[in-house]
Amino acid sequence: MKFGYRYGSGEPVEDPLRPTGAPGGRAPHVWLERDGERVSTVDLWADGLVLLAGPGDAAWTEAAARLAARDGLPLTAYRLVEGDAPVAGRFLADREKRCAAAFGITGTGAVLIRPDGFIAWRAPETADPDAGRNAGRNAGPDAGPGTGAGAGAVLGEACRRLLATG
Repeated sequence: MKFGYRYGSGEPVEDPLRPTGAPGGRAPHVWLERDGERVSTVDLWADGLVLLAGPGDAAWTEAAARLAARDGLPLTAYRLVEGDAPVAGRFLADREKRCAAAFGITGTGAVLIRPDGFIAWRAPETADPDAGRNAGRNAGPDAGPGTGAGAGAVLGEACRRLLATG
């Protein structure tokens, strides 16, 4: 049995003790807090696709909610919150401030995790605020700024590609 194997291009194996958060690799374990309870990132995707967004941009979680409702996708979106404020619902407290770095995103980025715990797609930073221009043109596994698409278009294209390939 191989631990740390990955899908897609790049190195076929990464160090399972130091996951990169890159598409094709396993989603890393990080302790978070939800509704006053400690929860591992590993426990988030049991029911379908999960979008995990940095604390600095609500556009990703709003786009995910619209996509899930419109297209009937099994997609749950969470937004990270740093600091000591209590969190509930679709917010997850990153008290140790490790989650964004573990997934290779900034405070404005997002990552899409498959139900098997592999990372399907990642935008290290926020999507282009000019949502109307060239929508969804470049929503590859590591999409992000300069793609010419807003969060909804980029995330929608990533979900469509994922569902088309199984």
